[in-house]
Amino acid sequence: MCGFIFSFTKRKLSEDNINYANTFIQRRGPSATNKVHFKSADGMHITLLHNLLDISGNTVLQPISIDGLHLLFNGEIYNYLDIADVSSDTAAVLKYLENKSKNKSELDGEFVVVSYSEKTQMLEVLTDPFLTKPLYFGRSDNPSEFACASYPSALIALGFAHISDAQPNSSYSISLGQSSIAITESFPVHNFDIHQTSFSYDDWCESFIEAVRKRALHGAHRPMVALSSGYDSGCVSLALKLLNIKFNAYTMPSGENLEIINRRDRKS
Repeated sequence: MCGFIFSFTKRKLSEDNINYANTFIQRRGPSATNKVHFKSADGMHITLLHNLLDISGNTVLQPISIDGLHLLFNGEIYNYLDIADVSSDTAAVLKYLENKSKNKSELDGEFVVVSYSEKTQMLEVLTDPFLTKPLYFGRSDNPSEFACASYPSALIALGFAHISDAQPNSSYSISLGQSSIAITESFPVHNFDIHQTSFSYDDWCESFIEAVRKRALHGAHRPMVALSSGYDSGCVSLALKLLNIKFNAYTMPSGENLEIINRRDRKS
């Protein structure tokens, strides 16, 4: 979980204004906050701000800026080593953007990717199949201004009153300029095969356990389960035990069936 802001404005945003807007999303990334300001070729003011939550142990400050390409990334890429031989999923996303026409692997994860090219003045946005990471687009009364952020409250604080949700499983190409903005959306990015070939729960169970495995092993720390007496956390804790992955479990006893909680604890 991280949080970020990208803004493209005719007006120069003050540091106080940017810092105030960031108070709405900063808790999404308590590990580090970093921001970059510069002007586009036609004199528009551009701000990229990122709040980092580091769970991988490989701290990579954002935004990343290389040869006029600026990257904001929120999420986790579980197959990042299939993308490139790099030390972090953030670096893999950058390689993916640089070589996406040559890349045969899809991004497998939970993510929002925003990249801006100074050369083309194009903003590229990529969302995961289920939009597990929040993203909102903002427009002001000036038709040349555009912004996106993790929460709409940050956009409102920056003066963007016209707000819309990004869609899941989508790719946006946004041409930014002083006179107008053009947005092209591609959907879907990932095509699901919904043809029914299995008539038991066995494949579902295997897929669920695999989904737990890749998420539990992605970070540098022992995973934590908010254990209740309901089905969801019970299935997650069971999958972790079947995978022999050690984890910490925490329970708030109010309203829970403590007999079920205790039985789950005894099976650990």
